[in-house]
Amino acid sequence: MLVVNNRELTKLIIDPHYEKEHGSYMTDEIIYNFALELNNKKVFIEDRKMPYEYFSYRPLFIGWRAYKLVCCLEDNENYLGIIDCYRRKKYDQQK
Repeated sequence: MLVVNNRELTKLIIDPHYEKEHGSYMTDEIIYNFALELNNKKVFIEDRKMPYEYFSYRPLFIGWRAYKLVCCLEDNENYLGIIDCYRRKKYDQQK
C-alpha cells in the first residue's frame, strides 16, 4: 500500500507507453521501485482533467542518473497510475 497526498492506494498501474521510447533502459521493476519512493509524500498536482489529477516526481536516482516519474490519481479510485518514466540528464549528480 502507498499513501500519496493522504490517499491510500492499493494498486499500481503502469502504462506500457514508456517501452516504446525508453524501453532500452527502463523496466516495470525500476518504475515500481520509484513509485515506492512516493510513499507518505505530498505532491503538487500540476493539472486536473476530471476525473484525473496529474503530477510528476523528480529527481529520482539510480546511481548518479536522474529520472522523472509522471503519474495520475483518479477520483474515488485507489490506484496510482504511472503514465511515463524517463531520464532527466539536467538533474544528474556528478559521477
